[in-house]
Amino acid sequence: MLLHNTPAARSTARELMRRTAVAIPQGTKVPAAAWALVAGGLGAVPVVDSDGRCVGLFTARGYLRWANRAGPAAGLASDPGLGPAGDEVRDHMTREFATATPDAELHELAHRLRGADEPWVVVLDRQRRPMGVVCGMLVLRMGTNRRLESSGFPAAAGGAEL
Repeated sequence: MLLHNTPAARSTARELMRRTAVAIPQGTKVPAAAWALVAGGLGAVPVVDSDGRCVGLFTARGYLRWANRAGPAAGLASDPGLGPAGDEVRDHMTREFATATPDAELHELAHRLRGADEPWVVVLDRQRRPMGVVCGMLVLRMGTNRRLESSGFPAAAGGAEL
């Protein structure tokens, strides 16, 4: 994606991120974390330590991996606290994930996603507390739409919205 000299390149993580209303403590049980994803309509949620600093990313993919290993009893129970003892998010979160500052531009977000385990960029403040999350698909869509428009092709329906 060549985004350096386009109007989209000046879009910042602060403008693109979905504000984080939910960050889960690393000791949260996996089923409860899955409920946080479902309730928030999220694909990923930052995991924080006792000081609120981001230490990981819990994703729908992480939940599915856990559920596959835990077996049929691991489904989303009516009590989100249920789950095998010791199955905490800290043991099933992604520790290698893309991060950015609120002022990172679109091309920087695209660069940070290269080689990332998950297609999300966690936007962090100076204390490494999560402020929001940018979906990799949004980065791809914005870059693709801008390149198509500059080539004379109409952008995909819906623009950069997800």
